[in-house]
Amino acid sequence: MIQLSARGERALNLWVGSIFLVFGGLLTLAGAMWLWSRVDYVRSGSEILATVIKLEAGPSGGKGPPPYVPTYRFSDASERIREIRSGSNVAGGEVHLGERVRLIYNASDETGLLINRFGVIYQPPLFVTGLGTIFALISFLGLRRACRV
Repeated sequence: MIQLSARGERALNLWVGSIFLVFGGLLTLAGAMWLWSRVDYVRSGSEILATVIKLEAGPSGGKGPPPYVPTYRFSDASERIREIRSGSNVAGGEVHLGERVRLIYNASDETGLLINRFGVIYQPPLFVTGLGTIFALISFLGLRRACRV
């Protein structure tokens, strides 16, 4: 094992802390941008009631029920019947064939149908933002400590 002097150890701590601070900051920024895009999508979209007409098996992630890619049928604002395959997976058991589901629909992004539930719309970007904030905060506190020594 390499023995570092106090100055070398401090420099290493500063480098590692800086890398984690940048990583945490970028992750926080990406999560905040994702969250803002979801807020904008919900704000510009409209709530519709759709029927699940098809569930295709999505890529399996391992444990738990497999995810599905649903296809929905609904009437848009012009009363046209639409059938749209969702651009995102849903967990197995989250929706069932024939079930009527409240969705957020934006005509400018037809594959971006979102189930109108807090956990589906906001939880993923909030998780990423929070994780980035935790990384940044821990590395910031570590950098403060390294600078005082």
